[in-house]
Amino acid sequence: MESVGETLHRFLILLVVAIPIALTVSLAGGWFLAGRALRPVDEITLAAQRIAAGDLSQRLSMTAAHDEIGRLAATFNNMIGRLDASFRQIRQFTSDASHELRTPLTVMKGETDLILRRSRPMEDYKSVLESNLEEIDRMTRIVDELLFLSRADTGEVKIEALPVALQALVEDVHRQATLLGHDRNIEVMLGTVMPVVVQGDDLRLRELLLNLVENAIKYSHPGGKVEITLLKDRREARLSVTDHGIGIAPGDHQKIFQRFFRTDMARTHTKKGTGLGLAICAWIADLHNGRVEVQSDLGQGSIFTVVLPLVHPSA
Repeated sequence: MESVGETLHRFLILLVVAIPIALTVSLAGGWFLAGRALRPVDEITLAAQRIAAGDLSQRLSMTAAHDEIGRLAATFNNMIGRLDASFRQIRQFTSDASHELRTPLTVMKGETDLILRRSRPMEDYKSVLESNLEEIDRMTRIVDELLFLSRADTGEVKIEALPVALQALVEDVHRQATLLGHDRNIEVMLGTVMPVVVQGDDLRLRELLLNLVENAIKYSHPGGKVEITLLKDRREARLSVTDHGIGIAPGDHQKIFQRFFRTDMARTHTKKGTGLGLAICAWIADLHNGRVEVQSDLGQGSIFTVVLPLVHPSA
C-alpha cells in the first residue's frame, strides 16, 4: 500500500500544481481569442460614434474572412455609403433650389430698385411689371414642380393603371405643340404613328410627352422642326421626340435627368427652364415600368425616346 499511497500523493501534488497553471493558460488564451474576435466589433462601434458626429466618410476595413463579422462590416459599409450619397444629394438639391429661386428674386429686386429711383414714363413701369410677372411665373413653376417631386418621393402621387391609346394621346399633344411652336417659328410634325396601347395613367403620360416636346421646341433654333413618332417594337412602344437644336454632350446624357441640372449650352440658349422637367419625365416613365433614352451630340439635335411595355405584346 505504500507504493499506492506515494503514487496518489504525487498525483495530488501534480493536480495542485497543474490545475492553477491550466486555468491561467485557459484564461489567457480565452482573453486573447475573445479580444481578437471582438476587435472588429469595437471598430464598428468606434466608426458608428464618428459617423454619429457627422463624418459619413468613415468606412470599416473589410476582413478577408466571409464570416458573420465580415458580412456585418460589408452591410454597414453599404448602409453608410447610401446614407452619404443621400445626404450629398440633399445638400446639392438644397443648394440648387436656393440658386434657382434666388436668381429671379434678384432680377425682380434689381429692376424694381432701378425703376423707383426716379420718375419714368408709364411704358417703363409697364415693362418692369411684365418682366417681374415672367419671373413670378418661373418661380411658381419651380415651386409647383418641387412640390410634385416631393410628393412623388413620398409616394403621395397616385396614378391610374388603365389601358391608354397612345396614338390618340400623341395626336392631342401634337395639336397643343403646334401652337407652342408657332411663337418660336418651330414646325412640330407628326411622323409615323402606330396604334399601340399601354397600361398607365393618361394624364401623367400626356405630361411626360408634353414636357419632352416643350424642351424640343425650347432648345431648337428658330425655323427648325420637331418630329413626334410612335412605333411598336415587339413588346414595347417607342415614343420619340426629335429636334435639330443645340444638342447635348455625351458626357451629360445621364446628368440631364438629375434635378436642376442644366448644361451650359442650355443656359446660354434660353433663361427659361427649371431643370426639373426631365427629372419628372424619368419618374413618370419609371412608374410605368418604362424608361427614357436619349441620343444627342452638341449642335446635332436630340432624340428623346420613351420606351413603355405594351398591354398586348402579341397583338
